[in-house]
Amino acid sequence: ILYSVFVMVLVHGVLVLNTVMFSRSMQSNFDSELRQKADLTNTVFGESIRPDITTKDYIRLSETVTRIITTRPDVSGVEVVVPDESEWRVIASSEADRENKNTENVQYDIVSSRKQAVATLVDIETPDGKPAQAWHVVTPLVDNDKVVAVTAINVSTADAEEAISASLRRAFIVLIVSVTVVVLLLLNHYRFVGYAQLLDKQRELNQLMSDFLSVATHELKAPMAVIKGNINNIEDGIFGAVPEGISPQLKAIEQQTDRLNNLINDLLNVSRIEQGKITYTIANVDLSKTIGDIVAFYHDKSTSKGINIHYEQATPVNVMVDAGRAQEIFTNLIDNAVKYTVEARDVFITHEVTKDTVVTRVRDGG
Repeated sequence: ILYSVFVMVLVHGVLVLNTVMFSRSMQSNFDSELRQKADLTNTVFGESIRPDITTKDYIRLSETVTRIITTRPDVSGVEVVVPDESEWRVIASSEADRENKNTENVQYDIVSSRKQAVATLVDIETPDGKPAQAWHVVTPLVDNDKVVAVTAINVSTADAEEAISASLRRAFIVLIVSVTVVVLLLLNHYRFVGYAQLLDKQRELNQLMSDFLSVATHELKAPMAVIKGNINNIEDGIFGAVPEGISPQLKAIEQQTDRLNNLINDLLNVSRIEQGKITYTIANVDLSKTIGDIVAFYHDKSTSKGINIHYEQATPVNVMVDAGRAQEIFTNLIDNAVKYTVEARDVFITHEVTKDTVVTRVRDGG
């Protein structure tokens, strides 16, 4: 769930961030280009025009315009006008035939009245005759709060368009990378969903297995108790005297019945452990007595294989354990030791008692 929320937030966040970054970058490029060209106009012409401009100043100004047109391919349509009664007189122009001529121009009037620069996007032709767009920037030149001249200049948007194209490419690359990352995250998410489904199925299977073990062991205990009880009754002579040749067979049946009953108890314990239902009753238990009883129980079996179980513990070994669980543990250890030890090898059981720990070792030759 957390991963799903993370993926959804990331997808929308990346797309919004990419859009905002592209928009801001494009706007910044446009604004920067416009300010740069407008400042260029003011810088070039601002100090060249005064109310008392002379013929030499005109010549120098015309030379400046010519130099700008020559050195700056992105600049065209340069024109400088001064007020002349109700019209404007061109004192310098990139078009030589317009110099020293009067002209009417609404933009010049607006700029003069507002004393603020105006910029409009216009269609032009490049020197090689191709159509293009440019910012037509008209700037008033003010001296003592009086407009003494107006400059006009066409600034090609090629640089801005190139910058915008670069921004578009960056945005497109970011978008591709973002989509790729999102797709990978979604694929990973689907994998997590698959894992979750497998985990649910595994839990269901484990629960079914635990339930089956629990039911099966309980159902098996009842007939085993009946078999065990009848065998004991036969051995006790309740149904009559037992022929001498049958006693060993009954004894073998009883042993195998006990073994099967132990297996059923083990299955029942496994079921209880998996279901978290097993309980422990911790008490002070004499471990030496528990092990002594188990050794006595396996005496006949070990002797028949020529194996001696060596265990001598005179003093009690008291530990805090569950008596039933401790008996199961040491029964399994000693049973395996007797079962798998090679004949004529002995089994040794020892204790090592420290301040608060008892280490019990069962050493066999199996």
